[in-house]
Amino acid sequence: VTPCKRRRDVDDILTKLDRGTKTVLVRVDFNVPKGPDGSISDDSRIRGALPTIRRIISAEGCNAVLVSHMGRPKLVQCGGEGADEEREKL
Repeated sequence: VTPCKRRRDVDDILTKLDRGTKTVLVRVDFNVPKGPDGSISDDSRIRGALPTIRRIISAEGCNAVLVSHMGRPKLVQCGGEGADEEREKL
């Protein structure tokens, strides 16, 4: 039986960085549900990312760049006419 490895976290990354100003790229899941008026109806994914973001920006000399997306492309999401051709191109 192989022992389970401990999951890496943001502190593991920050301790391996050289001293000085660093920018950390963070892929965050901000694909949150929105109401009919476009307002966010559940912000739990955003709140879930806050400890990681706060930890990075509190580290000396570190900045965070957040990368996310919102929703799916309409053509793929709806499966509308031409969707199969677009998926095949990808």
